[in-house]
Amino acid sequence: MGVIILLVAIVGIGYLIYGIIVQPNQPSLSVSTYVFSNACEGELRAVAQLSEENYKRIPDALLDFYVDGDNLDSLLTDKNGRVIFESPVKKSWCGREVNIEVRYAGYLSSPTNYSSKTIIQAPTVITLDQPEDVDEGGGVTTKVRLINAINNEPLEGKTLFLDGLNGTTDSDGAVVFHLLAETPGSTAILASFTGDKYFEPSSSETKMVVNPLICSDGTKVGQCSKSYLCNYEKKLEFSCENCGCYNGLLCIDGDCVSKEEKNTKTIESLQKSSLKVISDEGIGSGVIIDRKVVNGIIETLVLTNRHVVDPSFKLKLAKNLEVHNFYNETGKAEAVFVAPYDIDLAVIIVKKDIGPKVLIKNDKDPKVGAELLVIGSPLGIQNSVTTGIVSNFVETNTSSGYDYTAIQTDAAVNPGNSGGGVFLSDSGELVGIASFKLLIKSNQLAEGLGFAMPVSLLKKFPITKWEKIE
Repeated sequence: MGVIILLVAIVGIGYLIYGIIVQPNQPSLSVSTYVFSNACEGELRAVAQLSEENYKRIPDALLDFYVDGDNLDSLLTDKNGRVIFESPVKKSWCGREVNIEVRYAGYLSSPTNYSSKTIIQAPTVITLDQPEDVDEGGGVTTKVRLINAINNEPLEGKTLFLDGLNGTTDSDGAVVFHLLAETPGSTAILASFTGDKYFEPSSSETKMVVNPLICSDGTKVGQCSKSYLCNYEKKLEFSCENCGCYNGLLCIDGDCVSKEEKNTKTIESLQKSSLKVISDEGIGSGVIIDRKVVNGIIETLVLTNRHVVDPSFKLKLAKNLEVHNFYNETGKAEAVFVAPYDIDLAVIIVKKDIGPKVLIKNDKDPKVGAELLVIGSPLGIQNSVTTGIVSNFVETNTSSGYDYTAIQTDAAVNPGNSGGGVFLSDSGELVGIASFKLLIKSNQLAEGLGFAMPVSLLKKFPITKWEKIE
């Protein structure tokens, strides 16, 4: 009986020892990690707490600390089962997520471990190219580059900002920005990276110099300084067409001239378009109204009076009809067309370049009082000029009964002026064709009463519909 009791006692003690050694408690391990780093300089800290299942703290327990698999330290827990691990931040950890693991090998309790991950940001550097000086209103480009400050590697796929613009970095870590130069002066431009999960923010600043669009005297581009225009090359160029003239001068053909000089230039130009018309029937005048190329040949159209080329108004062409220009060059009449309804107008076609054409004002008649120039060959004196004004408008009609309004002028008009041009003095535009003088009574002529056929008739009766005479 005593043997049995002793055996039971021994078995009971064995189970107790088994319960302590073979079936140890499962400990609890908690870890809190902290990163105290700026520009990848600082420390990584982990605070570990080891306790039993009943929350009893486990002192003097050896804990091993690993970062990315490397055992960096082994530390004993204090009386509260707590231990603090500290390590300087390594550059290899920056810009990525690192794994922190705490291991307990176990002694009177089971082994355990705890893992956590933390991100350590890497510092960044922005380089910003200095843009070239640019003129106001122009454009300029600058390149911004973002790099990892730890390894100088470019950072791709990051968003950079520059003066309200943004762009994504390429494989070289760069973004090219296009800026508008709107305000003259030196302007600060700021490039920035706001940072993200793995990289710290950074910024860089430079200056953009915008040159004002002005010329040497301070005149803005596109504006005038007296008769000089400040062009887009920021140079002053004479341009009376855009800026006008001073001291009462007039801008003619790009020059500032007096009114007298203007009249001289206008007359010289019109004389080169005015012709003397000669035939066996007499002498008249004409004016070039058009030049064109037909089948490779230049055709000049000369407007004159019908009575100069067809004196009888019977569709009978005057013999030996030819024209003489300003340089006394001769052109033969190749064809002649006359206006309908016995209107005293005709066109001579000369297959030759014998002068420039004039500007025609046929949209409306001039006003009474407008200054006129009459150019023709009175009594055969070629390029003779007389001046006057529009005195009146006279209602008259042709022998066929067509009613029209003739222009009356006080400019001297004499035999040989017939067919010559009547021009506005200011613009040099053709407004009429001189038709000698009005007969008051048989064999009587009124002085100071010159008349002209209005060229507005060309609009009513296009030359292409006139009748050809032989």
